Amino acid sequence: MRTPRQQNYHLCCRRTARLIEAGCLVLSPVCQTHHVARCAPVDYRGEDFWLRYTERLLRRCDGIILAPHWTVSDGCWSEREEARERGMEIRCYTNLMEEPGDET
Repeated sequence: MRTPRQQNYHLCCRRTARLIEAGCLVLSPVCQTHHVARCAPVDYRGEDFWLRYTERLLRRCDGIILAPHWTVSDGCWSEREEARERGMEIRCYTNLMEEPGDET
């Protein structure tokens, strides 16, 4: 059985795939850095490192798409604040991709 963190990772990958299939050009820090973090030297595994890394990536994006329940993630709050300060578009995944009740 997967841990909640593993479940979140796999859900994020499925959602990212759906966005790509819909024609969006997507950069998903969770999907695209998770395995790197697991393989990297110990000093690169800390959350502070990945938060700073994600903030650097965010500066090159046009906007962000927040997944359902994003409010429980300190990283998402930080990314949302950074996007807001930069005047970037902030969208909700549910409004873009899902019908009510669809949690995939």
